Amino acid sequence: MGSDDFKTVVAAMQANPQRVEGARLAIIAPKDIVFGMYRMFELLAENSPAIEELRQSGLAPQAEVFRQHAEAQNWLLGAGG
Repeated sequence: MGSDDFKTVVAAMQANPQRVEGARLAIIAPKDIVFGMYRMFELLAENSPAIEELRQSGLAPQAEVFRQHAEAQNWLLGAGG
């Protein structure tokens, strides 16, 4: 995925914030370049006005980027499954 793809996903999240309320997304990116790209997605999503509205109501989706599957699984399960 490239930056335009990330912007498209964030725009879809903004257009339909109810579809992502309370969602958790763990992204596994073992390679540096992929990790960096997904961090960019994470930042775009965090700075979205629609997501900020959800954050204020405690319903914002959460996305985290991990290097290893076990780390991602621990994060997902640590939030109550």
